[in-house]
Amino acid sequence: MDTLMLEPMETDHLSTARSAYWRRDWRASYTAFVQADSVGPMALDDLDAFAATAWLLGHGREAARLAERVYDRSVRTDPAAAAMKAAVLSMMWRTRGHEGIASDWAAKARRLLTGAPTSPVRGYLLYVEAVSAADLNDADALAQSLRTLDQISRDVDPGVAVLAGVLGGVAALIDGRVDDGCRLLDAALTPVLGPQVPHEWGGDVYRLALRVGAEHGAGEHVRIWLDSMGQWCDIVDSAAYRAIHEVHLLRLNGSPSDARRAAELRRELADLDAVAVQLLDELAGRGAQ
Repeated sequence: MDTLMLEPMETDHLSTARSAYWRRDWRASYTAFVQADSVGPMALDDLDAFAATAWLLGHGREAARLAERVYDRSVRTDPAAAAMKAAVLSMMWRTRGHEGIASDWAAKARRLLTGAPTSPVRGYLLYVEAVSAADLNDADALAQSLRTLDQISRDVDPGVAVLAGVLGGVAALIDGRVDDGCRLLDAALTPVLGPQVPHEWGGDVYRLALRVGAEHGAGEHVRIWLDSMGQWCDIVDSAAYRAIHEVHLLRLNGSPSDARRAAELRRELADLDAVAVQLLDELAGRGAQ
């Protein structure tokens, strides 16, 4: 972590923010980080944690802005860390429905990794590229990314291995091999996604599996994965992912029974999850018929 000369008040805010962060009190951590940031520059690790708390609370635009500050501060001194943050930013922008900006960040990550040895960062970037292919139902591009990701996951990082397992299931579903896809996703997602996967990536994995499963005939397996996500939400304790989980539960049940709650969910997720917002709009349309 960077060493900075901090004013006493900033030190107090940062101490509060760090303590709350490690006990997963995201709201208290976020509030203290906001106060510390208003006093002066924070260490890079603190800024990174600030971005994560904003994302877990559903402040998508602010989380991306903070992550870009992390990227800007690390791009000249730590290319691998900057590449990882660029991959995170690609995931964030795609989740929020901005595919063009997401592609730009993925391209920045690729450039930073050119000539670098194989690392977990490359695995997370491959996941980002594979998800973009899945969004387009491009089975060939997805299979190509998955082959490379499988090779990396065997040697590099257990978190990447989990992502590879999920993508293998998604690829099978898109390819029409529903039984294979459900089997692979059952293994990867139940009883709950492994703790070795960072929170923002874990949330994205569930979003991907639930969306593709619903679109490609996974049937009751979607309910199993949704139950797994509910358990994961209890562990992570993120208001944003609880809201996303609730949206997918509403879809599974057919329509929102409480129009006011559906409108609240839409407001909560408007800046975070474009797919969830679209689902809510579709459900509202069905309810109005």
